[in-house]
Amino acid sequence: MAKPRPLPARSPGPVAAAADKTLRSYAVGAVPILNHFLKRLDLEAILERHLPAEGA
Repeated sequence: MAKPRPLPARSPGPVAAAADKTLRSYAVGAVPILNHFLKRLDLEAILERHLPAEGA
């Protein structure tokens, strides 16, 4: 049985820092795939056309 290959190291996405704290964001799991699918679907434009405007 072949040994599994080690996963490549992930580089952080956006990094925020304040005082002595640092926050790193990572895209993990299916989120990048879902984001790509929703962007291609143009879900935001569909929702803007079919949902009432804010405050209406």
